[in-house]
Parts: sequence; C-alpha cells; structure tokens
Amino acid sequence: MKKMIHVGMQKTIIVGLTLALVGVFTMPQMADASFAQDLKDKYDAFFLEKIEKKEKSFPVSEDRKPVRTMTVYATSYSSDPNQTDSTPCIDASGIDICERAKQLGEADTIAANFLPKGTKVRFPEMYGNKVFTVTDRMNSRYNYANIGYYRIDFYSAVIGEDGEIDMDASRQAARNFGFKKAIAMDVLGA
Repeated sequence: MKKMIHVGMQKTIIVGLTLALVGVFTMPQMADASFAQDLKDKYDAFFLEKIEKKEKSFPVSEDRKPVRTMTVYATSYSSDPNQTDSTPCIDASGIDICERAKQLGEADTIAANFLPKGTKVRFPEMYGNKVFTVTDRMNSRYNYANIGYYRIDFYSAVIGEDGEIDMDASRQAARNFGFKKAIAMDVLGA
C-alpha cells in the first residue's frame, strides 16, 4: 500500500513538473519584460480605480483595537532621489506612492524594516485614527540590531494647488518633521 502511494506521488510530481516546463517554453511572453510591465500597469490601474471609488483594498476600522502597541522613533522622507534611489516615487512594494498621494490628497505610506509590508498602523498621539500602511523599506543601517530601537520613516508629499506633488515643499516638510523620539504606534495588522 505504501509503495503504491509513493509511486502515485512520483507520478503527480512528474506530471506537475512537465506541465510547468511546457508552460515556460510555450509561453515566452512570460519572460518578456513588457509582460511584467503590463501586469504592473494592470495592478496600478486596479489600485487607482479603488482609490477613485474611495474603496480601500484592505478595510480597516478606525476604532479597531491594536494587535500591539510599541514605541518607535520616527523621521520623514520625500520623493527626492537624494533621500531614496533612482526611482523615488516607486516604493519597496512596487507602488507609485506619488500617484497614491495625489489620488488620496495626502500620504499614508511609511517605511519600516521590522514590520511586514502591508501592515496597517496608526499613531494616535500624532495623527489620531489615521491609518498608515507599511509599503516601503529603509536602509538596513536603520535595523534594530544596528541602532537599538525601532525606527520608521513617514513619506511626506505636499500636494500643490495644481494637484501635483510640490517636491520642494515635500522636501521641506520632511526636514521640518525632524527626528521624533518615543512615539506610540498601534499595530493593527495586515
């Protein structure tokens, strides 16, 4: 009986691998960079449509009880290549945070290395019930093991009268934020 199950599992694995290989060789567009860009464009369009309809991809109740509350230190950054990388509007999750801020009328993104991407958090002492989402990462030199405390980075985006991000004002807002010590952060989960 055990031998029959073992042989059945081998056949299943072989069939699965065969189908996977056939798919790879018969669908070369999967390896094409334009295919990956097309998928990203579709994702972005879906995301922006939800924002326009004022839908949230992950509903979060403002009065939701936190999973835990912790103390963090905070700074702020803007879409300045000197503060980010060569793609300052694209965060570590692949989201265009500049477009997201323009659609929402404000930024709701934070960078944190110690929480999973997609985690919802709030800062009651600073922002009341406003919910932020961890979608970005910080340089590894800001990991807890290196600095001895949990650090987060708020994304700053000042929206001008024309509906576009005012880069100079955003950069100044990030500078003005400074370095905040011992802020209470409610972790709401994903």
